[in-house]
Amino acid sequence: VARMASGCACGGSSWSREESLGITLTVLGGMHYGYNLAIPAVAAKGIAASLGLHIDEGYLTSITLLGALLGSPLAGAVAETSGRRMSTILGESLSVLGAVACSLASSPTTLAVTRFVVGLGVGFCTLCKPLYISETVLSDRRGTVLALFAPSVAVGILIAEATPLLLPAGAAESPISVATGASNASLVGAPAPAAAVSAAWRLQVASGAVLPATLLAIAVAAMPESPAWLAMRASGSDGGSGAGPREGPSDELLAEEPGALALLGSGSARRVAFLATLLAFAQQGTGAAGVILFPKELVGSAVELAGAPQPSWALLVVPASNLAGAVAGTALIGAVGCRRAMLTGLSGMTAATLLPLLLPRLLPPPSAPMLAALLASLGGWAIFFQLGPGCSYFVAVTEAAPPRLRALSVSLGNSARYFLELLAIRYFVQVWGAASHASLLLGVAAVSALCALLLQLHLSESRHPSGGIDLSATWRSSGAEQLPRGASGYTSAPAAAAADHAHAPAAHEHGHAPRPAAPAHEHGHAGGVG
Repeated sequence: VARMASGCACGGSSWSREESLGITLTVLGGMHYGYNLAIPAVAAKGIAASLGLHIDEGYLTSITLLGALLGSPLAGAVAETSGRRMSTILGESLSVLGAVACSLASSPTTLAVTRFVVGLGVGFCTLCKPLYISETVLSDRRGTVLALFAPSVAVGILIAEATPLLLPAGAAESPISVATGASNASLVGAPAPAAAVSAAWRLQVASGAVLPATLLAIAVAAMPESPAWLAMRASGSDGGSGAGPREGPSDELLAEEPGALALLGSGSARRVAFLATLLAFAQQGTGAAGVILFPKELVGSAVELAGAPQPSWALLVVPASNLAGAVAGTALIGAVGCRRAMLTGLSGMTAATLLPLLLPRLLPPPSAPMLAALLASLGGWAIFFQLGPGCSYFVAVTEAAPPRLRALSVSLGNSARYFLELLAIRYFVQVWGAASHASLLLGVAAVSALCALLLQLHLSESRHPSGGIDLSATWRSSGAEQLPRGASGYTSAPAAAAADHAHAPAAHEHGHAPRPAAPAHEHGHAGGVG
C-alpha cells in the first residue's frame, strides 16, 4: 500500500495522484469503518459500569448500524445532487461530531443518539469512497484499490479490539484482551476505580473521531470532484435525457445512456437492484458480522463439543484469520478477478461450515485434535469469507451498474448489507445459544451455496469495466492538474472538449487513434449483470 500510495513504479507503470488519493481514501475509510463498528462492543463493559446501564455487547453496535442503514440512501441522494466530494465532507463531519459527542455522553439517550450520528457518517463513508474510486481509478487497477477496503476494515477492528490492552483492567473487554488475560483483574491487579473506567471508555469512543477527521481534512484540501459526476451533471442539463451534445472524454462514459431518472424504472435498474441485494446477502446473509465480532460463543461451543481444555490462543483464531484472509483476498481479486474470487470464497465457506458436522464421526470426543480441527474450520471460514464476499463485495457492487446507476447500486447494496449486519449483531449470540447448532450450520451452508449458484448465473466479469475509457485523459482534460488545492470543480464540458482537441494531434503522433464509441453490449462491467 505504501508503494502504491507513493506513486512508485509498479508493474511497469506509476500510480497517479488520483489513484494514490483513492488508495488513501480506501485504507483510511476502511479503518474508520472497522474501528467504529467494533469499538461499541469493546467499550460496552466500561460504559455499562460507568453509566449504570444494563446493555449487551451488540446494543450500541446495532444503533450504529441503524444509522448506517438510514445514512446509505441519504448519502446516495447527496452524492447524486451535490457531488462525491460534498457527500464525503458531510459524512466525515457527522462521524467526527458523533464520536466526540458520544465521548461526552452522560445518559442512555445521549449515548444512543450520538452512536446513531456516527452510524450516519459510516453510511456516507462506505458509499462515497467506493463510488469516487470507481470514477477516478483506471479499470485495470480499480479492483485492487477497492479490495483494499476489506483488509483496512480488518485492521480497524483489530485496533479497536486491542485498545483494552492499553487500559486499566476491567475497563473494556475484547477477544484479544480475554486471550491475553488483560481483562482479568485477578491476573493484572485490582480493578480500576470508577473514574478511570469512565475515562477509559470515553477515550476509546473519542478516538473514533481521529480517522474521519483525517479524511475530512483530505477531502477539504486535496480531493477534487469526480470528473464523471461533473460530466453526468453537464449532460443532464438538457433535462436528463442524455440527448444533448457530449464534449470531452469523460462524457464517453455516458454514451448512449438515458438520464438517471429515466433509468430508475427500467429493466437495467431492476437488474442492478437485484444483483446489489444478492451481493449484500452473499456477504452478510451468513451472519458474518456476528462471527467476526463475537467469536467467543463459537469457540466456547467448539471447546464444549470437543471436551478438551481451551488453549489461550483460541480467541485469536478469528481476528487473525480475518486479517490474513482480507490481505489474501485483495491479491486474489487482482490475480483471478472479482467473480472467481467471490465463487471461490463462497464454496470454501460452504465446506468450512459443513466440516464441524463431520468431525465428531472422524475424531470422537473428548479429543484435543478435534478441538484443533474445529478451530481450524472456524479460521478457514473467516479466511474464505474474506477471499470471497468480504473483499469482492465493494468491487462487484460498484461495477454492477452503468455510471448513471452506480450510486443506486452501492446505496441499495449497502442498505441491505447494513440491515443483515444489524440482525446478525443484535441476535447472533441469542440465536446461537438457543437453536440447534447443526441446524444453524446446515442453514448457513445452504445460504452460501445458494448465493454461489445465483452469482454463477448472474455475475459476469469484464477486463474493461469502464468500457476502455482512459480516465487519466479524463482528469487532464477536466483541468484537474491546473486546479488550486481544495478546488471542488473542473473546467466546463466545452473547455474539456477544447483541451481534448488540443491533445488530439499529439495523440496521433504517438500512434493513439481516437477510440470510437462502443456498442452498448461491449461496455462490460467487472462484476456486472450477466
